[in-house]
Amino acid sequence: MSLLVKIGVFLTAILLVVSMLAPLLAPFFQEQVIPRFGGNAPEEPAAINGEAMWQPRILEPRYDIITVLGFDAIPSINNPEFVSATEAEEWMSEAEQVIGLSINGDHRAYSIPLLSRHEIVNDTVGGKPVAVTW
Repeated sequence: MSLLVKIGVFLTAILLVVSMLAPLLAPFFQEQVIPRFGGNAPEEPAAINGEAMWQPRILEPRYDIITVLGFDAIPSINNPEFVSATEAEEWMSEAEQVIGLSINGDHRAYSIPLLSRHEIVNDTVGGKPVAVTW
């Protein structure tokens, strides 16, 4: 018998023994109470194994979803109009970021500040319909 087969048989035997012993070992793995001196305040007593014991106060943050804008409140840009790079230099800063797209030799640049106000541009680039989102 090869070494891998022997290891497989050994691990299977261990798994079988552990699964048979699991119900007998379960009481040893139940939740344990860790003793603490004092409860929420120093004058509160601590207890062990189910008697009056200190319980931590877990505060879960409450998240409420607040709708600021209604459905379809941010209009998309459909059939956008573009200007040349020379014209864009007049009103865009040199550091302004754009999303560039080039399909089939057709090149476009979409202004990120403009996309921040509209979030989506529906366009056709290189004969392909595209949705540019931000």
